[in-house]
Amino acid sequence: MHLSTGDVDLVQLFGDLLLVLGREGMSPHFLYWLDDWFGEADEGAKAADGLIRSLRVEAVNDSEITIQEPCKAPVTYHCSNMGFRSEKDKTWKMFINTLRASPPLIKLPPRTFPGGGRNKEYDAERKTLNRLNEKLVSFFNKTYSLCLLKGYKLYQRYRPEGDRSYCFIFKIPKFEVATKFEEMPKDALLETIERLARQCAESRERNDASDDTLCSELTDACYVAFEKGYITEDRLEKLIKPAFPLKDADIAEVYEQNLVKYNPDIPDLS
Repeated sequence: MHLSTGDVDLVQLFGDLLLVLGREGMSPHFLYWLDDWFGEADEGAKAADGLIRSLRVEAVNDSEITIQEPCKAPVTYHCSNMGFRSEKDKTWKMFINTLRASPPLIKLPPRTFPGGGRNKEYDAERKTLNRLNEKLVSFFNKTYSLCLLKGYKLYQRYRPEGDRSYCFIFKIPKFEVATKFEEMPKDALLETIERLARQCAESRERNDASDDTLCSELTDACYVAFEKGYITEDRLEKLIKPAFPLKDADIAEVYEQNLVKYNPDIPDLS
């Protein structure tokens, strides 16, 4: 069974039906089919969540962003193509301003005033955040043929900055949760990049679903190596070539250029 984007509302409906009627009021055959449906939906949800978390999103200007899937070239999107009225849309402004902020966090005002009483500014910002989440979920569902269900959150609390600070779950260049690669010595990190490149190549040959995860890890490792000055453009090319077949040489080139653009003045330490 393949769940298309159009199945999202139906899955949601069946979930609501289960809550209202309970399993006792349904026939065994229908429950068997429903369990199979939700099993497929659960696997689809996990895959969709994995893809969302692997995406790299970056602001280009007031009205455009780029989104990059692992091992693919970045794609530019205009706000009007993402369901926003214009670059002046309050919801879009929250999004683009967050991507540009340092750190890129959504910081809500206090829920209540010190002396008591509800803060209307908090309520307004929370509603804007909810609208932004709904628009982005709809956009990702349509663009990537996903089945992100109603209520899926593209953001999470960022506790280092307090309970009212949130970060997006997709990747934003220069702001990513610390990875295991950051503590690695130079030699170990470069060996890891080489190993991940080989595994990524083998995964692509098998058309394995884990390819995106491996390529995402490879990208993370390469970013860390660049930031620490462990790797040069020539060295990068030698390390990541195994991850791409010859027919995908153009993808490898874009991938390499995208990494280099964030660290253009890296000294040759190889």
